[in-house]
Amino acid sequence: MGIFSKLFKRTKKVTDEAVEIGKDLADNAGEITDDIIDKAKEVGENLFEKGTDVAKEAKEVGKELLENASEIFEDVKEKAKEVSEDVIEKGKEFTDVVIEKGKDLVEKAPDFIDKSVNTAKEVGNEIIDKGKDLANKATKALKKEEDILDDKNTLKKE
Repeated sequence: MGIFSKLFKRTKKVTDEAVEIGKDLADNAGEITDDIIDKAKEVGENLFEKGTDVAKEAKEVGKELLENASEIFEDVKEKAKEVSEDVIEKGKEFTDVVIEKGKDLVEKAPDFIDKSVNTAKEVGNEIIDKGKDLANKATKALKKEEDILDDKNTLKKE
């Protein structure tokens, strides 16, 4: 047997062993792939279940938030209504006071005007009387001075 024959046999043997190893690997790869697929399905199902649970929980939280927001909105609406009513009431009270004070002023105005006119008339009459009195006194004083001057002139002539 020559070297080529030995080499050929040896190569064939190695090739046959490689084929066997390849077949074993292929068989095992199928099993490994099946295991991987099974695990992937299991993980996917778990994720789907958890995602569904999360979605349900998110839906509940959203519903609760919406209910709370509605309650808060109603509270704010009620408070705004109370404040508005209070502002309107205070506005009415203020308007009533202003009207009452205005009415009092209008009712008292004629009396005030009469008193003012009467007071002005009295003061004016007093001024006029004092003016007349001063004028009388001045006239009397001038008359006396004239009389004195006349007496002086009469004495000088004599």
